[in-house]
Amino acid sequence: MRCQRARRRMSPYLDDALPDGEKAALAAHLDRCPACAARLAGLAAAGQRLAGMTRLAAPVGFAGRVMAGLTKTTRHSPFSLFLVRGAGVALAMLVIGFGILFGRALDAGLKGPQPAAEVSFFSLSHFEPAPPDSLGGAYLAMLETGHGQ
Repeated sequence: MRCQRARRRMSPYLDDALPDGEKAALAAHLDRCPACAARLAGLAAAGQRLAGMTRLAAPVGFAGRVMAGLTKTTRHSPFSLFLVRGAGVALAMLVIGFGILFGRALDAGLKGPQPAAEVSFFSLSHFEPAPPDSLGGAYLAMLETGHGQ
């Protein structure tokens, strides 16, 4: 057994809560490791000192006040919540803005100047607003002939 594992088992050992196999393994480790044996002796001495102390009674209503304090939630003013949310929105807008600015700069830097033919290829004038045999095309045809009213 290593020292770290032995240290985790010292309190249950003192409380007599370890299974017999672990008790034996811890005892064997303590026989070989003077540092862990000294630590166990210190824990045992501290436990004896605490056990010998007089017990004090809590003031009347102490437990109720503690429990009431645990159930209360901290209320924030609407203004502080607005500031927190506003800061989040501002940060998101800042990130998006930097992305747009630097994205365009990177795109222009990687591709270089684009010829006019490539730019006109992406123009919307090459696309029909709706194919003639679609529902949208039928609607547009009705609007052109005046049947839309």
